[in-house]
Amino acid sequence: MTRATPARPAPDPLAMTAAEKAMCEWEARHDVARRGRSALAGPVQHYLSEAHSREACERAAEPPRAEPPRRPARPPSPPPHDPWWLRPVR
Repeated sequence: MTRATPARPAPDPLAMTAAEKAMCEWEARHDVARRGRSALAGPVQHYLSEAHSREACERAAEPPRAEPPRRPARPPSPPPHDPWWLRPVR
């Protein structure tokens, strides 16, 4: 008697597992250490600030979205425990 194995979804070829990410990080650190330098925060900050600036410029170049019309605000209703003679007349 053969057992039917459940069908597995095919793995996403573009997604990395946690083990693959750890191995890539280790390789990158190993390469940097082998060259005798450590990664500096300056270039990373420069890249992030440029990316932020570029995204802000792209958002500014987009046409503004039309805002939905605003409804007029209703006056707040009185709390239910107020006596009827203290409620405002409508």
